Amino acid sequence: MINSFFILQPALMGILVAASFSVIIISPISTVAIATAIGMSGLASGAGNLGCVAAAVGMFIGGLRVNTIGLSLSILLGTPKIMIATLVRKPSVVVPIILNAALLGALGTLLQIKGTPISAGFGFSGMVGPINAIKFMPGGWTAANLLIIGLDFFILIPFAGGFFFEWLCRRVLHLYKMEDYRG
Repeated sequence: MINSFFILQPALMGILVAASFSVIIISPISTVAIATAIGMSGLASGAGNLGCVAAAVGMFIGGLRVNTIGLSLSILLGTPKIMIATLVRKPSVVVPIILNAALLGALGTLLQIKGTPISAGFGFSGMVGPINAIKFMPGGWTAANLLIIGLDFFILIPFAGGFFFEWLCRRVLHLYKMEDYRG
């Protein structure tokens, strides 16, 4: 299914790949294995990375008020995969993550965030995604490129989108309760 997204227009491909990877990284399936098996590179790899970022940020934000800080940081800095049970118990908690991933995937294609088949499923864990993205940016390690990577992977966009979509889905749409994120 992921492979079929590659024939689409770049922004739509970025949205679908990021949204898919944001769910897959929380599941028992390996995002890195999928990306490697299908040879996912370039913009698709960048979108996959940003989907993984959306999942980590989304599970961190959702669980911040109900989980210990240690668990929350493990999700953010390690892997959102440790929240599989939460996803199984309450699948609707993934809706704000998918929405944030779609936003990041679209912006990632516009900003030309790229990667390799090996880097596609890491997000910002171990800095694999951001380092590979900078490697493929024109000019490499420039201040402008570092700013783009910082905004798209770490600071403004994933967290602003994460907080907004979590608020929208929990407080406005009432898809779940805060306690549903308990790990």
